[in-house]
Amino acid sequence: ELNLPKKVKIAVGGHDQSCNALGAGVCTNDVAAYGLGTFECITPVLDAIPPWKEMLTNGLSTEHHVLQNLYVTFLYNQGGSLVRWFRDTFAKAEAKGCGDIYDRLAGEMPKEPTDLIVLPYFDMTGPPEFITDASGAIIGLHTTTTRGEILKSIMESVTFYFADSIGILRDVGINPQRFIATGGGAKSDPWLQIKADILGVPFVRNEVVECSALGAAILGGIACGKINPDHEELMRFAVPERTFEPDLRRHDLYKNRLGKYQRVASGIRDFLRVSST
Repeated sequence: ELNLPKKVKIAVGGHDQSCNALGAGVCTNDVAAYGLGTFECITPVLDAIPPWKEMLTNGLSTEHHVLQNLYVTFLYNQGGSLVRWFRDTFAKAEAKGCGDIYDRLAGEMPKEPTDLIVLPYFDMTGPPEFITDASGAIIGLHTTTTRGEILKSIMESVTFYFADSIGILRDVGINPQRFIATGGGAKSDPWLQIKADILGVPFVRNEVVECSALGAAILGGIACGKINPDHEELMRFAVPERTFEPDLRRHDLYKNRLGKYQRVASGIRDFLRVSST
């Protein structure tokens, strides 16, 4: 029906986030892909199937990686969609015809951690919480608050959300020591530094950040016999461009702010669920 030549091979693909992990070079259990797109998605790789009851109790799933004998799980929530909401709300006129609006807005962010808390429940969340009936909030605003502070607090608080979720991963024995940043948001140096500072582990940006497409291409190469699916061969596609190491001083500051985020989230999340209905 497609009128393709008879010699064309059709290769089986995979879940986009699994392809993303492959393209990022995430093939061992000490590293996870951290996708920064409309949604943020963390994809750790597992070398064995974890206890399914424990995973389900904690709101986690398990599925096959696109590589043999490996498995993955996922955490996700809004990310780039909140930054886009900020752009459209606070800089809509400036964004027209301005290709570097995100860089300009990031340039307004303070260097130090903010005192604002954003509850990132503007839309439904994914695993492990699957919250579908809450709404978002920005807490701590003053008449002196700048839009740069609000933007940074969005980036911080989305990462606080994942810090909580990563704690759940650790409870079931999944403990990535490094993240490979992928997607459009991976091009933002300030965003990656914020994540490294909050989570306390390095973030690596590869030369290629659109890793789902790269992973799908690698699968095609494997299917055609042009690429060997061994670790050394696969890692040659994942060339690091820059590593963002956590700043230990800021990491300590963020520990206190994470505690504040957790107290605020637990205190008013149920209210936000009621107010959104």
